[in-house]
Amino acid sequence: MRITVLVSVLALLAVACAVPADSGGDTTTTAAPPATMPTTIELEESVSSTPTVDPNLVPTAVAARVDLASRLDVSENDIEITSLAVGTWNDGSLGCPQEGMTYTQALVEGIRVTLVHDGSEYSYHLGGSGEVFLCVEPAEDAFKASKTGNEALELIPPPGFDE
Repeated sequence: MRITVLVSVLALLAVACAVPADSGGDTTTTAAPPATMPTTIELEESVSSTPTVDPNLVPTAVAARVDLASRLDVSENDIEITSLAVGTWNDGSLGCPQEGMTYTQALVEGIRVTLVHDGSEYSYHLGGSGEVFLCVEPAEDAFKASKTGNEALELIPPPGFDE
């Protein structure tokens, strides 16, 4: 008899504590939305994210910025880094072929940095184990990016970079 009473009390407690399906509680079943309910949600504000920059790319971008500031005789702060991309150059010219020169036709892993000063765009290239250099007349479609971070990048040189 005790067991029957105990089971009955537990059953009553379970029923009393159950969450109704329409109360907004956690349930295991879901109902289809009414036909008038929208199936998409529009955001009132755009969602933005800050790009992450591979710390290994910082010295290349900073070196390009320092070089351009020196060439233009302006402050580095006046130069904006608008694009920093890792990818592949389609030949040994690294996207900057010079007339009369021949280049290996092998693909070369590298980096392209795009800088802007006073409305003018400047392209810096790096490939293999070389140094970053200004390319005055970059070839179109010579670079295929594999990883980018193209929003206005704030790059601070790592400790010991200028030593």
